[in-house]
Amino acid sequence: MKGCEKFMLKKIILTLLIISLALPVYAENYIAGDVIVVIKPSSSDGAGTLSAASFASSTGAVLTKTFPALSEKNNEIFAVIHSDDANPEELSRELLKNPDVIAASPNYIVRAAAIPNDTRYSELWGMENINMPSAWDKETGSDNVYVAIVDTGIDWGNPDLTANTASELGYNALNSSSSARDDNGHGTHVAGTIGAVGNNNLGITGVNWNVKMIPVKVLDSDGYGSISSVIGGVNYVASLMSQGYNVRVVNNSLETYAQLTPNYNNLVREPLWRAFKVIDEYNRAIIVVAAGNHETAVGKPTTRTEYDGNDVLFYPGYYVYPASFTGLNNMLTVSACAQNGQVSTYSNTNANITAPGGDSASDGSLILSTWPQTLLTNILGEVSLNSIQGTSMATPHVAGAVALLAAHDNSMTAYQIKTCILESRNMNYAEGLLDVAAAIEYQEAYSSSLQREGTGGYDDWRNYDAKDNNDNNNNNNNGSDSSSGECNGFTWGAFAIIMFCPLVKKFMS
Repeated sequence: MKGCEKFMLKKIILTLLIISLALPVYAENYIAGDVIVVIKPSSSDGAGTLSAASFASSTGAVLTKTFPALSEKNNEIFAVIHSDDANPEELSRELLKNPDVIAASPNYIVRAAAIPNDTRYSELWGMENINMPSAWDKETGSDNVYVAIVDTGIDWGNPDLTANTASELGYNALNSSSSARDDNGHGTHVAGTIGAVGNNNLGITGVNWNVKMIPVKVLDSDGYGSISSVIGGVNYVASLMSQGYNVRVVNNSLETYAQLTPNYNNLVREPLWRAFKVIDEYNRAIIVVAAGNHETAVGKPTTRTEYDGNDVLFYPGYYVYPASFTGLNNMLTVSACAQNGQVSTYSNTNANITAPGGDSASDGSLILSTWPQTLLTNILGEVSLNSIQGTSMATPHVAGAVALLAAHDNSMTAYQIKTCILESRNMNYAEGLLDVAAAIEYQEAYSSSLQREGTGGYDDWRNYDAKDNNDNNNNNNNGSDSSSGECNGFTWGAFAIIMFCPLVKKFMS
């Protein structure tokens, strides 16, 4: 090709590019050329001041449809007009300048709220309660978002969990190994609610169809662990965050009770609180904690003696932990609700938010989720599922919501996401029911103006001299009782941390 020909070709291409950039861009969320218009009625005979046909003709468009009067008291004329040449958005704006036009807009496409094709989805009443179908219209998750599940591990051999489990990052704090397979079921159940693969025509779906869950095993096959094992697991999560992993949630569906008033002087001395505080100060991950299942109140002393089998779980004056921790800006406590949206009969109260946990006593509802695979389910190629209840089951609904909001806008801090979730609660139910679709709407509307960091934390927790200053007790207790408590530490030697599932012994017997 000669030089002048090459020059002319380049000139033509450049001209076409300029023309293409100058052309209007038509959105894909409305029917091309269509505008819905509402015309004023006549005060005398109910007919429009302009007939729909003549109105369409006057705009250079074609009338394609008219609608019957919506009611006897409303004779406004609703019509659809079509123009092959006009941009529907621009035409709508022009039409609204006409005094006879009440309303006008493009003929937007309406889609059914996203419902995954997972075979047992219809049994997931909790997903409907927290408005997940509308949330999934905007976000289904991201495999760039990590969720640490501090529990009994995860059975990633379950086909509904395999793709969404970061098994290579698994950690077993009981023996300091990488063997984090679930030998109990509790952690696998939690994982299914957070991130069972969605829309794969198999089993169930989690709040996130796509996510990366990290199994952190701190509880044994009986569902028991210790403060040290939980600290080991939390510290491991902190190490992943320091390496740059995008951990946005730490799910803790576990409990213990202690004769320890939750105030500054006591908590800054507690190893588990300090392990949580390291996570908290990253301002990237939200620590989501179950409220507990013994009809007590988070942050308040117990008033009775409770037994776990033959062992005493707590005496009067004890507090539930870690749910009663204060001074952490990025922690959420979760109570459980039944299918009717009311607090479950067993659930502890005074939590930050409520989510579906089931309640067989009030309405026979349980939470269906994934379970460790068996020889039979493997042979049949099926997903192993189980239905249980507890604030353990409520907590992963909130943890999943945090991960979904992080996927929708990963630039947000933990505190900003926490704000979106709390400000959008449905206050018509329980202690404020999680509403994930509303949380995403709030996120989209206010993300740029939200405060990035909380102000309720114990900012001087590293000032070791301040721990003996009683004035700090009154200035930093974040609203909790400011007394020093009966002791300055947890009051047991190897007191167990147990999972939040009232039916666990039934299912394991």
